[in-house]
Amino acid sequence: RDGAYVNNVATRTMMQFCTNAIDSTCASHTACLAGNNLSRVALPLASEFISKWSQMMSQSNIARQEWKELVGKSAKTKSMVRWGSEYSVARDIMINFGSVEDLI
Repeated sequence: RDGAYVNNVATRTMMQFCTNAIDSTCASHTACLAGNNLSRVALPLASEFISKWSQMMSQSNIARQEWKELVGKSAKTKSMVRWGSEYSVARDIMINFGSVEDLI
């Protein structure tokens, strides 16, 4: 399971009925959260840029259309639900970095 409170409650409830179940936090979620927190501490400017970039792509139809014309695909955006989305945005920016200045 991930570390969300509701999933913790659900797991505890389930374990009352399934006495052989083992409760374990997902290693992938833990690694992702650690990486995201590290990037905010070690690379605050990059983290801020990624957040602002994602906000721009989420809110501006013109920016999304221009980006799609420049790189040939839709821009990635951050999501509170998809735990790997910040990495996807950073990777998309890195791969297409030459087009970032053109868009801005």
